Amino acid sequence: MMTDPPRWADRILEWYCRDEILEDLQGDLHEVFRKNIREKGLLRARLIYIVDVIKFFRFYTVKQFKPESIMQALILLLSYWKTSLRNITRTKLFSLINLSGLAISMSTGILMIVLLAEIHQFDMMHEKRDRIFRVINTFKNGNDAAEPCASTSPLVAQKLAGLDAVDKVVLMRRNASGDFQFEDKTIPLGGFWASTDFLDVFSFEVLEGDPQTALRDPNTIVLTETTSQKLFGNVSALGKSLHGLNDNLYTVTAVVKDPPLHSHLQFDFLASFVTFEENRRAQGDESLYDWSNMWMYYTYILLNDVAQKTRVDQFLEKINQEENKRYKNTSYSASLQRLTEIVPGPNLSNQTRTRVNINMIWILLALSVIVVLSACFNYTNLSIARSLGRAREVGIRKVIGATRGQVLTQFVMEAIVFSLFAMVLALGLFFLIRPYFLSIGEFDLPVNLDFKIWYLVPVSAFAVMTGFLAGFLPSLVLSKIKAIIALKDVTRIRLFSGINLRIVLMVFQFTIAMAMIIATIISYRQYRFAVNFDLGYDTENVLNIEAQGNDSRKLALEFSRIPGVQAVSRSIMIPSTGDSWGNYVKHIDPADSTIYNYNLVDENYLTLHNFTFLAGRNFKELPEGSVPKEIIVNEEMLRRFDLGDPIEAIGKQLTLLDEGAYQITGVVADFQFKTIDSGNRPFVFKQSTEDYAILNLKLRSNDMQQLMGQLQDTWKRIDQVHPFEAEFFDDRIEEAYAEYTSIIKIVGFLSLLSISISVLGLLGMTIFLTQSRLREISIRKILGASESSLALHLSRTFLSAIIISGLIAAGLTYYFFEVRFLSNFAHRINIGILDLGSGLIIISLIALCTMGWHLIKVVRANPATILRSE
Repeated sequence: MMTDPPRWADRILEWYCRDEILEDLQGDLHEVFRKNIREKGLLRARLIYIVDVIKFFRFYTVKQFKPESIMQALILLLSYWKTSLRNITRTKLFSLINLSGLAISMSTGILMIVLLAEIHQFDMMHEKRDRIFRVINTFKNGNDAAEPCASTSPLVAQKLAGLDAVDKVVLMRRNASGDFQFEDKTIPLGGFWASTDFLDVFSFEVLEGDPQTALRDPNTIVLTETTSQKLFGNVSALGKSLHGLNDNLYTVTAVVKDPPLHSHLQFDFLASFVTFEENRRAQGDESLYDWSNMWMYYTYILLNDVAQKTRVDQFLEKINQEENKRYKNTSYSASLQRLTEIVPGPNLSNQTRTRVNINMIWILLALSVIVVLSACFNYTNLSIARSLGRAREVGIRKVIGATRGQVLTQFVMEAIVFSLFAMVLALGLFFLIRPYFLSIGEFDLPVNLDFKIWYLVPVSAFAVMTGFLAGFLPSLVLSKIKAIIALKDVTRIRLFSGINLRIVLMVFQFTIAMAMIIATIISYRQYRFAVNFDLGYDTENVLNIEAQGNDSRKLALEFSRIPGVQAVSRSIMIPSTGDSWGNYVKHIDPADSTIYNYNLVDENYLTLHNFTFLAGRNFKELPEGSVPKEIIVNEEMLRRFDLGDPIEAIGKQLTLLDEGAYQITGVVADFQFKTIDSGNRPFVFKQSTEDYAILNLKLRSNDMQQLMGQLQDTWKRIDQVHPFEAEFFDDRIEEAYAEYTSIIKIVGFLSLLSISISVLGLLGMTIFLTQSRLREISIRKILGASESSLALHLSRTFLSAIIISGLIAAGLTYYFFEVRFLSNFAHRINIGILDLGSGLIIISLIALCTMGWHLIKVVRANPATILRSE
């Protein structure tokens, strides 16, 4: 095994480094390289060596080039530039094809450059960002897949506060939203409960107040600048009082600038966490610092030094082991996440409002790179195909003294010139596709994709790199031609023994296009399967209305009086859309507990949605002031605790965490309460002693628009502050699978680009092939060949490449979806032959149309005219 540094990296170092320091610098780098091999392995050692060679390209290490050598190089580059421009104008058709392909592909590359540059600006405004970490959690319940979460128990914050490696701890709670009132003005706001050190750890600009004490005392609140202006106008908000959040009276202690777009924490206000603690104690709730109470809280820490992270990691691991001993089938694992790795970051549940899934970014980046490579291969293919016409030029250059390196540089330079011209066109295309990308709201990317002037630096570098990739292989092929054989046929270039390079590149292009087509079709089928899946209950014509703090009973009564409203029920969440509420339940053994999901519903909910009762009865109307102790469960709950059949389970008791014992009064058939990627889990319906958040209306009307108008009018009579927020259940389910539509739109769009590039390449190759074989076609026609046989003979190579591409694309996409993607779904489609063959069918039809018109024109030409001109 080779244990030397990469030779090409050494050559780069020797090329730019001054002679007087080269030996010492190279020796030191080699010594570090050998040390890294022992400690980090050969691969990482080589990568570090390459990075070091690049890092040492400094002013004090670079050779002082002589003015005359610099001038000669500039003159030579200028000559290459002029030659490149002449070649571009001389072959207008091939130049147009190459420019179009490169411009189309590079527009997606520019889009990714702008996107990556923008999302990596997140949370960079915090001065202490390098020392700020968020504590995240990985939740595991029984045989369920581990669920990484952004939230964690307040117990972790409490324990970390006593660790000397930690400078400060910030504890936050989400869902601090509601109406706030000042005098006669009421506005809905959203924010967090936050502990004292929030404004000290995070660098949100404080406009008024003391950041050290703003969140220290109970009933204190920090407002953003916009919120302050909404409530108080241009008057100072400090010391003002306002009602909100459990009808408490809050004093404004500070005003901060609105969180910038590129902050993962977005809020209208911050209320002191100590207020929330006091409210919990007043209610007799002592579960705040339970290890399992992790779903609503966020913990951030500020380390004394980044080097202390290892100590904190070890401390958290110790906490995990100690606390998890109390649980039989459940575990929680707290760990650290850097602030700068939250956005973009891994896909965590319970995120704050802003999220950017790093996996989706990598997928977009990979697809964009593939599209760019496809365009590069177009250039490579057409350049190699035209190599015969350039052989004499290469021979003459070598005869008059040009070296192989100079010839190679010329052709690479020509490709870079092509790429730079394509970059200009690509910038125009970027501004055309930018609105389309931003319109894909399902991604929820908090970006605006504004093109800043400094982006021209990475974009230009990207253009040069693209040109180098596109032109290197043809340049290498042409520069190898010897002057003595420069006038001989060099069109049969081989990549490997027996494999034509042009065919290999064409197969790659068509494989990419077909794979994207197949991926789009399968994704669309899975999406339609998801939104039409039988959930086990009725959602048709069910309208869900947000109560927004209003008396749900009063709203239900008013809505029920409207003609067209068949029934009204109330609940706290909408199932089957990704939202879920959960807690612990046990039967007999206290250690044998499990997570269950639940929904708080009234007595009309199950009948309105037509759930299937297997045994028992529905809820009765709950008298005011009474405490509910009855539950209705699904079949999975019976299986989990071995409660027998549905009839046997009636009357048995289950103990719900923090709520005591409940009696089973009904059993319903299993239903899909989460999205279809999740299987069944024990589920509980129970009634609420508090108000409900959602009203469910069963509608029946021949004029839905008129009915919706009546509902809005009724709402406005009751609530003049909040807008009427309603959505049909089926529409909400479609939104739950919005990620599918994002994938379909993005992959479909890139499929279109990839097909366009492939078709351009196919057109160019067809034109070149027919032009270079005109004499052969004429002779075959004179000897009796039919037009159809000639067309088949000319297109045979391309058709073979398309068929091979179809087989490869079908295999790759089948493996990805069957093994990697759809295997994660509890309910999924079956991939059929038609799905896998769709790419081949579509590309074949497009290819036949592309080649057909030109082949027909050529094979119908008069052979006498062609041979006379030849």
